[in-house]
Amino acid sequence: MNIWLLIALGVSLFAIVVLVRYSLLNKKIKEVLSKIVLAMDSPRVMKVTYTDGGNLGKVVDQFNKLSKKCLELLDSNQTLEDHKKESEKLTEKVDEFEKSMNQTTMFTEIGKKITANLNIKEIIKNVYTYSKSSMNVDEMQVMFMKAGEPILIHIDHNNLETEELNAEGIKKNHLMAWVLKNKKEVMLQDAPSDYAQYVDKPVVSKSNNKIGSVMCVPMNMHNESIGAIAVSSTQTDVYNKYHLEFIRTLGSYLTVALDNASIHDQLNNTKQIIEEEKGKSEKLLLNILPEEIADELKLKGEAEARSFENASILFTDFRDFTNASEKMSAKELISELNVCFIAFDELCEKYQVEKIKTIGDSFMAAGGIPVASEESTKNTVLLALDMIAFIDKRIAERKSEGKIPFQMRVGINTGSVVAGIVGKKKFQYDIWGDAVNVASRMESHGEVGKVNISNQTYSAIKDDTDFVFEHRGKIAAKGKGEIDMYFVSKV
Repeated sequence: MNIWLLIALGVSLFAIVVLVRYSLLNKKIKEVLSKIVLAMDSPRVMKVTYTDGGNLGKVVDQFNKLSKKCLELLDSNQTLEDHKKESEKLTEKVDEFEKSMNQTTMFTEIGKKITANLNIKEIIKNVYTYSKSSMNVDEMQVMFMKAGEPILIHIDHNNLETEELNAEGIKKNHLMAWVLKNKKEVMLQDAPSDYAQYVDKPVVSKSNNKIGSVMCVPMNMHNESIGAIAVSSTQTDVYNKYHLEFIRTLGSYLTVALDNASIHDQLNNTKQIIEEEKGKSEKLLLNILPEEIADELKLKGEAEARSFENASILFTDFRDFTNASEKMSAKELISELNVCFIAFDELCEKYQVEKIKTIGDSFMAAGGIPVASEESTKNTVLLALDMIAFIDKRIAERKSEGKIPFQMRVGINTGSVVAGIVGKKKFQYDIWGDAVNVASRMESHGEVGKVNISNQTYSAIKDDTDFVFEHRGKIAAKGKGEIDMYFVSKV
């Protein structure tokens, strides 16, 4: 009872005692006392009605004033209680809001770290770490599809390195299989007894630990389940709806991260294929053009013609090729030409002489292009001598097999040429100039098994002690008049 109410009662009783002292306790006083007692027993102090005035009326008025004051105080206290309750509710809401904000911030940071990674096993390790720090998690398994095949990755507190397992068994008799098939979440508080509701196979820990509680949620993308994530604890009754929400959110981040990793792998594979195809194209282009010309062509879309003052042009030709080819099958003919020209290609690389082209059974090359070199003339002559040596060896092999051999002449001339690309389709690198015509005459006026060079080539290497020269004198060349020619050989 409120203190003011007690005061009112005291005053009223005192007044009644006074009245009794001077007069007998009459019926009216009894009625007033009854009303006062009744008012004081009510949940909220009520007003007492008395209209006769006098001293008893004054007591009643005083009681009513005190009663009103008590009501005001009670209302005030009730208001304070209401404010207190509202304040407590507001505090709870603020706490919930702060908790929600902290959780949102945490999820944002977790999402950034998970989705920013492209290594699948590192992603799963991060998910496990966040799960373990937020709830009771001893083991985690993640299943997802890769190249149409299920992949199962396991991680636990004993082994923080992810382990890729054989996922064949996950297609049936596995909780994840049920979750994927039904597209529903599962939370088992007592896994040993609850597991049988979903699959026939008993619950088994990869780490041979007792499994008490399990949560498993599907990972969805575009309304399709692409995998599942499961966490377990050795204890029972450790998970609740908030934990399920946490794993669901991590599963969403993991889905995005796995999709990013998959796209990244596809891009890498595509990039690798493109690089491989680019390498093939580069190799093919370099088989057609010198590297410098190919680079210029790729950069500019065209390559300018260039002049070279001291190019050494080489021609080869097989004697009586037409007659020999008539006695060979087409397959054998092409095969033998291929053997010879492949050998010539390799020798060109050895001496850094540029192959220009093949014309029927003739092979054309030039030293000193597309990069000028002081050693280009010597290297071209060495190339020619090795070509003759190869053919001599080949002749011996063919004869021992009872087959028709090719016999070859080689001619070289040194002089000025213009080099460039001709045509737009099936283009090729070629050279022009009078020096090319003279080189062709050196070949046609040479002899089988020998290298015939012009006076210009001889002048460039005559002082080289690695060579021996045989002056053939002046020989009439078609369209060129008489030209000094030399046979050259190694010392």
